[in-house]
Amino acid sequence: TLPRSMQTKESNSVLFISDRKFTDYTIPGGVQVCTTEFIKYFEHAGYDLQFLKVSPTQKFFKKLKIKLGLEVYDRYDFEHYKNEILELVRRHNIKVIALNQLNLSPLVEILRPHLDQYVKFVGLSHGNESGDYIHDIMENRKPTFLETWRLGKFLTYESHLFKNLLDGVIIISEHESSINAWLGAQNIQLLPRFLSSAKIDWHPQGQTIGFVGTLDHLPNYKGIELL
Repeated sequence: TLPRSMQTKESNSVLFISDRKFTDYTIPGGVQVCTTEFIKYFEHAGYDLQFLKVSPTQKFFKKLKIKLGLEVYDRYDFEHYKNEILELVRRHNIKVIALNQLNLSPLVEILRPHLDQYVKFVGLSHGNESGDYIHDIMENRKPTFLETWRLGKFLTYESHLFKNLLDGVIIISEHESSINAWLGAQNIQLLPRFLSSAKIDWHPQGQTIGFVGTLDHLPNYKGIELL
């Protein structure tokens, strides 16, 4: 179940906000699998989920900043979704809004002035951007001035969202608990990963190892290299 401070007796509805590509897909990747697990947890806990699926911005300058690596927490046109979210909150008597990935947290600053204080915002963390980024830039060389500035920007904003925006954060990686607490997060809850008993019909081919995943994510590439 959610932490007691996030539970309410008046409503059992949770508004689950997610990038569309993490809920509507053909072949799942890591974020899609984790998103499915978050949804299962809410459903198993007896919550009635209302979904809002968002799409990344199509604005040229925003896309340019993302392409240049200058921005991570501004991937969406947040104002575009404000009225729809407020209507869903009113219609379904929403008390908890779950943000699937921390980069949706800017929504809180837009929505909070229009909502009662009993509406809580919960971040569903798939990992902080700063965590991945510091591994990327420290892998084989000294980081550049721009990379160092960017890491500082990530850490500063993550501290802000944990301290000032989110009422709680749910994580799926145990080591993230101490990192987020250091950054100022309150009401941290760890949910273990799901284990499935589904069997795979293995037919190994000698010394061959297969890999399914993305190679632009350093932990994946490094894991294969080490193996």
